Amino acid sequence: MSPRGPGVPSCAAVLGPRPRPRSSPVVVALAAAASVLLASCGLLSSSSPDDPNAASVDGGVTITRDELEDELDVIRSNDGFRETLESSYGVALEGTGKGSDNTAFVARVLTYDLYYALIEDELERRGIEITEAVVEEAKDRLASDPGEEIMDALPDSYQETLVHREAMLLSLIDATGAPYEPSKGEEYFNAHREEFDSLCFSHILVSTDDLSDSAAEEAATALSARLAEGADFAALASTESDDTTSAEQNGEVGCYTLASGDIDTEFMTGALQATVGEVTEPVRSQYGYHLILVTSRTPATDYASAESDVSTRLDDLGREAYNDALLEAICPPEVTVNSRYGTWDDSACTATGAEKGLALVEPPPGTAAPTTTTTASQ
Repeated sequence: MSPRGPGVPSCAAVLGPRPRPRSSPVVVALAAAASVLLASCGLLSSSSPDDPNAASVDGGVTITRDELEDELDVIRSNDGFRETLESSYGVALEGTGKGSDNTAFVARVLTYDLYYALIEDELERRGIEITEAVVEEAKDRLASDPGEEIMDALPDSYQETLVHREAMLLSLIDATGAPYEPSKGEEYFNAHREEFDSLCFSHILVSTDDLSDSAAEEAATALSARLAEGADFAALASTESDDTTSAEQNGEVGCYTLASGDIDTEFMTGALQATVGEVTEPVRSQYGYHLILVTSRTPATDYASAESDVSTRLDDLGREAYNDALLEAICPPEVTVNSRYGTWDDSACTATGAEKGLALVEPPPGTAAPTTTTTASQ
């Protein structure tokens, strides 16, 4: 199937780690969020480079320049930790000038510092406590990734910081994902059986890649009118659909359930509302507008037959709840960033579909790859 068709959920929708098991938040817990935001635009609040703060949040949270530079010193002094972060960030710490740092790397470090500070506020707001059991689990996970040798080489105070950050994310995952525990699988299945019905369908896609939303909707509506006047669905799909893969099959896609997570959720929701044998009105997904023809619908016979899909569905719902919590924590606050480190860009917070994500520190304009002067060289 073409990625322009119904498709699998894009990584842009995944703003954080899936509920357990997952990679260590020290390195990549928020990487999915930040990685999809680097292309975002719309530069916002910044302060004078002489400001003693690297960043501040309306409401009290501040990260001083000294704190940021101290953290960079720790990263510079531990090759294993630095290399791990460089691999995660996709950018090197060292800048192009002697004694300088890459501004993109520094902006990423500051971004995560802000994330964790805001997440800590969110835990307090929700009344979520970090238990000793979670702290011990955090330590175990860090011993695995980035590893005991790297952790032991870090200053004790920074090790404590990393453990606390890991424990915060574990606590947030536990709190937000609690309604979707695997033990509740059969209960969820019985209450949401339609999500496990297998639908076989064809579709015609009018993509928003090259058209505005309104133009794509208008084009899809025009195709819908042609079908109502008697046009053949298969013939129209083969010539007009922007999903080139399914177009070669006269629009046929295959058979899926909503719960499997293999097909865009908005698409599958529209398909579930369709009458078998009748073409839907235009259905919006992150890819554009679809005219969907459901050719058959087979209900799940019992929980045992759907157990794998139930597990996937609960996992996805837990992740979505966690992602929503991250958005709630990171997107609303007004953040001011020292202009030497960049600006706070929250354009992804109000985006839709594949573009939606978290705010982040955007490096200074025109210096996404060059350098920023380090404390040592000032």
